Amino acid sequence: MVKAGTAGGVGVAIDAPQAPPSAWQRLWRVFEILTVFVGIGPPVGAVALAAVTTAYVLCFESHRVTDVIAGGAGMMGFGMVVSYVIGGIPAGMAGALVGIKQIYFGGASRRFALAIGVLSGFWVVAYNGKLPLTGDTWKAVAVFCVVTTSATFVCWRIVRFWYLHGPSDSRGAR
Repeated sequence: MVKAGTAGGVGVAIDAPQAPPSAWQRLWRVFEILTVFVGIGPPVGAVALAAVTTAYVLCFESHRVTDVIAGGAGMMGFGMVVSYVIGGIPAGMAGALVGIKQIYFGGASRRFALAIGVLSGFWVVAYNGKLPLTGDTWKAVAVFCVVTTSATFVCWRIVRFWYLHGPSDSRGAR
C-alpha cells in the first residue's frame, strides 16, 4: 500500500500496481492448481462412485437395504485407496486444463469446469477400452461422467478465485 495523500487529515491508501507474474510464476501457479485436483479429486470421485452405485442398486435391483449400504460403505473405503490409481491421470488432466485457463486466460468458469469433468469421464471410459459405445457402455459413460464431473466441480470450487487480480478476471469464475 502506498500513501497517496490526505483527505481531511486522514491518510488515503491505494494499491500500488503490481508487475505481472513471470513465466515461471505462472507455471508454478498452474502446478499448484493441478496438485489440488490430483490430491482431492480422486477421493471425491471415490465417494461419488460409491454414492452413485449404491443409489443405482437401491433403485433398480432387489437387495436388502442394509446389505446395499454396507456394500457402499465398503466400496467407499476400498475406493479411497484405489482412487488414485484410477483417477489420478484424469484428475491431473482436468487440473492442468483448469489451471491453464485460470492463470493464462483469466478465470475458469463453471461451464468450463463442468465440461472438463464430462470430458474426463469420457476419457476414463475410452482409456479402459470401452469404445465404440454400445448399450451397456453408456451406463459406464454416465457413471464416470457423474463421478469425474463431481470431483472436478469440487476442486474447481476450491481454486476458482486463486490468482485473480482484477474485476475483469473475477467475472470468469462464477
